[in-house]
Formats: sequence, structure tokens, C-alpha cells
Amino acid sequence: MFERYTETARRVIFLARNEAGQFGSMTMESEHLLLGLILEDGNLIQRFVPGATTKNVREEIAAHLMVRPKNRIRYTRGSLSTR
Repeated sequence: MFERYTETARRVIFLARNEAGQFGSMTMESEHLLLGLILEDGNLIQRFVPGATTKNVREEIAAHLMVRPKNRIRYTRGSLSTR
């Protein structure tokens, strides 16, 4: 399913999936992908928001996400298509 993705993209998706699970979400949303990106590359946030830290961004996102009981996210065959 992930053959078309680079190793870095696979790690970002894995991290995003983990973050979504931490928030109890059954789906990966853009917020989870952002968290995956900044966890993969800690300097990424500095390039776009000087002075911000990964911790600050995570706290901001967490403040806007509804925390639900933890769930395990499962991929479906078509959920990661690269069309």
C-alpha cells in the first residue's frame, strides 16, 4: 500500500496515525498530518513560523481537537491513493 511513498512520507503517515490515535480519532485529519510532519522534522516549523516550537504547535493543535477515548486507526485499501 505504501510502495509509492518515500521513507520519509511513510514515517510522517505513521506518526500522524499515532497522533490521531492519541487524540482518539478514527481518521487522520490535516492536524494529525501537520503533527506528523513536525515530529519527523523538528526544524520544519521554524522555516514557516519563526520563534515557534514543536511543543507550542502541538499545544495549539491539542487545544482545538476534541479528545476522545483512544482508538486504533485502520487503513483501507483506497484511503491512501495517490491519484
